[in-house]
Amino acid sequence: MFVWHGNYYASQITEQLGLEPDGMVRIGLVHYNTMEEVNRLLHVFAQL
Repeated sequence: MFVWHGNYYASQITEQLGLEPDGMVRIGLVHYNTMEEVNRLLHVFAQL
């Protein structure tokens, strides 16, 4: 699982959305992530 933040070279959009200078968080799951990792991520989202 990859997690990073920024504007992903879409600064005009993030500026219009009022998300600068922090940008957004992006999470990328891949084929080797376990179900435990996915469930942990979903649990964290449910806490927000």
